Amino acid sequence: MTGQVRRARQARTATTTTPRQPELFDLPRAAPENDERGRKEAAVGAGVDFGAGSCAGVVMTRPRAGRVSQLEAPRFKSDRTVSEADLPGYPSELADSVEQAISNLPTGQVWFTYRDIRTYFGVSRPTVARRMKAGLVPGIRFIGDRVVEDGSVRRFDRTQLHWILLSVRASANS
Repeated sequence: MTGQVRRARQARTATTTTPRQPELFDLPRAAPENDERGRKEAAVGAGVDFGAGSCAGVVMTRPRAGRVSQLEAPRFKSDRTVSEADLPGYPSELADSVEQAISNLPTGQVWFTYRDIRTYFGVSRPTVARRMKAGLVPGIRFIGDRVVEDGSVRRFDRTQLHWILLSVRASANS
């Protein structure tokens, strides 16, 4: 930049009347309530007594009217577990075909992961997750409308596998 341009810019910025934008590490200006006298005045206005054994620097404030403290807020909306009585009815032919498919599984295997279900039946993990979220698998816990994690790896027993396959095959047939 030439010297004339630099001087012109400096002259423009020096005569600007707009307030300077605060920098990242600028300290706020001391407000009256930030000094000792202002804190005491604010506390007295709020009804705090500064007796001999009190903490003079502590300001007691009331919570805002619109907010609910975490202790007062309900921790969970609702906690429920899906039971077999909650599940819809399926045609007997569909139930028989699912039972036949499950009987072909190895008898020593009790628990099935998402990978096992995909390997044996070709049903993807997102499809199983959608069926669980829809409440079509017994034994699944919900908090509100959220499925509760069962641990680091979710395992399904044969009854749950039966209902997963029923819901998947029923939606494929319709």
